[in-house]
Amino acid sequence: MLHFYDPGDERYVGGAAHFDNLDAAGLAALIVARFIDPHERQNAAPTAWEIFQFLCRHPQARAMGYVISIDRPDYRTSIETVYADQIDAELRADATKFCAEADQMTTDDRLECFWD
Repeated sequence: MLHFYDPGDERYVGGAAHFDNLDAAGLAALIVARFIDPHERQNAAPTAWEIFQFLCRHPQARAMGYVISIDRPDYRTSIETVYADQIDAELRADATKFCAEADQMTTDDRLECFWD
């Protein structure tokens, strides 16, 4: 289940809200509904489409990011992290390549790649 944080949550900041637990099906729905541009990227992160393909290859992986409200001129949906609570050799090898440009990467007992 995708988690959005509402305006009463401490993680909500004036027209921006974070989301978590986004799987391939959820990202596909956002792309189809045009809530995220498949070519969108958070700075040096892979594009939303590349992240979608990664999530498809690794169903245990999830993504998190944020949305900027449509009433702001910088309206967008951005993905800044991919993660998995458990990592196997195949995911570790693929993540090492996929996350090579990440600002932070963990591939020990779990996966987390963050692009700032």
